[in-house]
Amino acid sequence: MASRKTERLLNLVFCLLAARRHITRDQIRASVEGYAGLSQAAFMRTFERDKDELRGLGVPIETGPSDPLSDEADGYRIRRDAFELPPLDLSVAESTLVGLAATVWRRAALAPAAARAVAKLKAGGVELDAERAVALAPSLPTREPAFAGVWQAWISRQPVRFEYHGRSRLVEPWRLVLRRGAWYVLGLERGVGAKIFRLSRIAGPAVPDPRAPGFGPVSEEDLARLAASLEPPRPTALVRLAIRPDGAGALRRRGRPIAGWAPEGYQLYETPYAREDEIVAEVCAAGADVLVLDPLDLRRRVLERLRLVALTEAVGHG
Repeated sequence: MASRKTERLLNLVFCLLAARRHITRDQIRASVEGYAGLSQAAFMRTFERDKDELRGLGVPIETGPSDPLSDEADGYRIRRDAFELPPLDLSVAESTLVGLAATVWRRAALAPAAARAVAKLKAGGVELDAERAVALAPSLPTREPAFAGVWQAWISRQPVRFEYHGRSRLVEPWRLVLRRGAWYVLGLERGVGAKIFRLSRIAGPAVPDPRAPGFGPVSEEDLARLAASLEPPRPTALVRLAIRPDGAGALRRRGRPIAGWAPEGYQLYETPYAREDEIVAEVCAAGADVLVLDPLDLRRRVLERLRLVALTEAVGHG
């Protein structure tokens, strides 16, 4: 039903844009697909609603005489100069972002909306940098079965039902966020409290529940507190590492080179970290590319972990 109405409105716009002069209701009825088959009274009601809706959207439908020798305002048209967008002047960065957004969403449930937006911008003369967009586009996991349902519930402010960790949940989806390649929904599980759900862990689709009362705006403070738990903890300590120039890229990028002694073939870095167990695991995973110089307690933990790994390997091959 909605798609037929949209098609009828577009046909009406095209008809009035193409008219070189004001055209009458009868001419519109005969020309616009969607009005055929309606009685005269039904056509008049539908046409008036369509006209008001288009004007409400900013479409400049004007009235005037269909006969140039008459003063009767019995015709309608849309002046192209009043309808066309002014020249759009996007910077390279802005046009790249538009192209990137279209690329990111092309396989998601929002792909038709993205395509329409890009078509409008192209019609307005905007050159989209498609090649740069493809090169920059991240691979976003928008194919989870729950994505479309959670998105729809979010924009309509309607609670959504889904199964999570073996239990049915009714959740107010406050916001969808992307962190480190995974989608999360921040929201309020009714009867439980504010929580975070990872979309990839939702079993099956998520379905908006029209029977459940909707919800209103959520304060930015509440959202910020909830979203903070998705962020990695802030570094609170420093470790001095000797790193080979071509190894352990993540540790090198996170740290900064400093002056001081380092074994031959290594460079000295000072690297921040938040959790000792995580930096120990990261250093061990780098193998001989990284040596811990200081603090000594951290160096000792790394050596203990490496000895345990070596012992486990020796037992496994024994």
